[in-house]
Amino acid sequence: MSDLIFIEDLIVPVHIGCSKKERKIAQSVRLNIYMEFDSRAAGASDKLSDALDYVKAYHLIQGIVDNNAYVLLERLCAVCADALLELGAQSVKISASKERCPIPGFQGRVGVEIIRKKDQ
Repeated sequence: MSDLIFIEDLIVPVHIGCSKKERKIAQSVRLNIYMEFDSRAAGASDKLSDALDYVKAYHLIQGIVDNNAYVLLERLCAVCADALLELGAQSVKISASKERCPIPGFQGRVGVEIIRKKDQ
């Protein structure tokens, strides 16, 4: 299957970091989410009920980041991926990067990318 539903450049405030002090204030995290889904039925029917609803996916992610704190980006990605698999995706690739790097003097972004499949 090669159909992808995606949400790119979603920037969300997340309470994340290795220390309690770092987790106290929400940090901006950029998420890029790619969900593999067989969209042939939706393409034939033109019905939302046959599609993987990216609006539901967005609200699901918002709920995850609004109601939890994380130490690691890996955990944030894993929780999001598991929820998206439950929503109906066959596989999920998700990357997360901090918009402001916690490494003094480093101007780029740091992040992680994970891939999860329904069968694993």
